[in-house]
Amino acid sequence: MNILWFSWKDTSHPAAGGAEYISSQIVKGLVKEGHKVILLTSRFPGAKQKETRDGYKIIRVGNRYTVYWEAYRYYKSHLENWADEIIEEINTIPFMTQWYSKKKRTLLIYQLCREIWFLSAVVSI
Repeated sequence: MNILWFSWKDTSHPAAGGAEYISSQIVKGLVKEGHKVILLTSRFPGAKQKETRDGYKIIRVGNRYTVYWEAYRYYKSHLENWADEIIEEINTIPFMTQWYSKKKRTLLIYQLCREIWFLSAVVSI
């Protein structure tokens, strides 16, 4: 099966943490089971736009803020017919893949951050 994984960071990102580690372990397991996986994620200074790691392909587009829009654009122009399933990793902000893909989707939610958003709004007032 071809699996397209949307995430805002990968394990090479300087700000990567536990969520990225867990995701990479799941991806490695999927590859070991024989699936083809592409991780569509954000770029960061010094990162390669494309690379292969542990049997899966990483494609980096946009940055921390623009990755959601750039992932949509890349998907529509290069990957729309490739995936059998989409895994959308939600770490605060969703990619909203349901708006542009009818593929089978799995959501992986690490945090909703409603408390952080409220605290940030109160502190910034």
